[in-house]
Formats: sequence, structure tokens, C-alpha cells
Amino acid sequence: MNITYIVKGNLEILPPLLPRILHTADVGVETRLICTGISPENAKLMAEHGVKVYCTAHKQKLFGKRNKIMDWMGFRRGCKKLLKKELSDSKMLYICSADTALALGSFFTKIPYVFQSNELYDMFPHYKNGIKKYAQGAKAFVVPEHSRASICACWYKLPKLPYVIPNIPYVVSRQRNMPISDDTARE
Repeated sequence: MNITYIVKGNLEILPPLLPRILHTADVGVETRLICTGISPENAKLMAEHGVKVYCTAHKQKLFGKRNKIMDWMGFRRGCKKLLKKELSDSKMLYICSADTALALGSFFTKIPYVFQSNELYDMFPHYKNGIKKYAQGAKAFVVPEHSRASICACWYKLPKLPYVIPNIPYVVSRQRNMPISDDTARE
């Protein structure tokens, strides 16, 4: 059995994913990660737990509608390439966010997948409505809180309540005053 986590953006933008990925690897599941980027510290941690990390090689710019579209297209292209060539034996995908699902489009739905929604997106109809088909087609739909599970089950007319996996730490660093690895956050 193997599982491939996919997150658009750097792994560090979704801190709850790190413990989820490490825990999956630690229970003996062959675990891979596709992301836009990862800090050297987290790359080392992933390697220590046996997680193979693949970064999409696309340029990303954070602001502007045109740049967002170009970012999504570059990410989609990079993921397609990785999933067709290096990761063609993927048995299960874990789509880590609405942004990831929408950027990928529907090509990934040919492989069984788990879909995680980190937010409700009630103020963002494009996201809220755009992820409905992914929530309904997922083998498992995951949210971080019980109230979100109930709301999503109602909104997306799901046959059963989504799974709730709370955002909890799995590995906690005891170091103080660690440098901020993400350039945007550091500024």
C-alpha cells in the first residue's frame, strides 16, 4: 500500500499536514509527498521517516489573478508529470486542500483519493462550490472539527459524515528561537 500526499504550495503553509504525513509513514505505509517546495529542516525530517518528497518545478508568484492562474497551471503540469512517470504506481492520493484540488482539476479523480478541506470557504463561493464534486467523489472526506463535518455533510449532500482528524502535533521541536524558513513569512 502507498499513499501520495499532494499539497499546492510549500508544505509549511499547512502545518497540520506534517504530523499526518509522518504518522502515515510511521505506521508502515509507503508515503510520498508532492508539493511546490519544502524547507530543508522538514525535508530532512521527511527523509528520517522514510517519506519521499517530490517538488513540482514550476515558477510561482503569489499575487494577481493572472499569476494565480499561471501558478495553478504550472502546479497541475508538474503533478501530472510526476504521477504519470515517477509515481504511476500510486494506490491512493491525499488531496490536502481546496486550493490543491481546484488547481489539479479532475485528472486525479481516476485514482482513489482522500480529500481534506481545511476551511469552510463560506465567504469564498468559488472554493465552496468548486470542491463539491471532489468532496462527493472522495473515498474519504476529512475535516479538522466536528462542526465543520456536519456543515460540509449538509452543504455537499454527503452520504455520511466526513472524518474528523483534529490538528494536533505529532513531532514537537523543543528548540527555542528557531529561524523562520519561509521567505515570505520571514519578511
